[in-house]
Amino acid sequence: MKSTKGQAVLGWVYLLILLAAAGLLIYFLLVKVGPALSSFFASLSGLDSAVIVALITGAVSTISVVGASVTSSVMKKNEYLREHREEPYMRLISLIYDFQAAAGKGEELSQDELLSIVTQFNKELTLWGSSKAIKAWGNWRTATSREAVNPSLILFEMEKVMIQLRKDMGMRRGLRKGDLLRLTVNDIDSVLK
Repeated sequence: MKSTKGQAVLGWVYLLILLAAAGLLIYFLLVKVGPALSSFFASLSGLDSAVIVALITGAVSTISVVGASVTSSVMKKNEYLREHREEPYMRLISLIYDFQAAAGKGEELSQDELLSIVTQFNKELTLWGSSKAIKAWGNWRTATSREAVNPSLILFEMEKVMIQLRKDMGMRRGLRKGDLLRLTVNDIDSVLK
């Protein structure tokens, strides 16, 4: 309950800071930039209408080209990262499901095999993972290293990791706590209550 109140207060503080910054920006635009724009538009009235149309067309074309270039660059970067994240992320997801399948059959994966997969994933996550994915994975590793480990905590922390991996791959919305666990844990709804 305390963290919820703390988060609400922090949210209000951020909102106030954002409103103050917006107010300062508006003030700056009106006081500093406003007169310059006003004199610029006043000088345009003396120009021929063909020149004005050419200036507007040029400005719109320039903005369009720059905007398209920035958008294309961002999309290429995201696609590049997705391509490099796919294999390590799939390796971890496969490990999780293979581990659960083996446990369901009463079998165990060898420690060497687990260590090899996790070590390889750590290497690739270090290079290609988003900062949020690295933090989620680190939280899960920390949660599993405690002496008194709550099994449901481990499950939900792993679900957070998988949800973050999905976000990194471009699937950002629609999942709530327990949705991914419901794929393999039959009684997850009783734990969520």
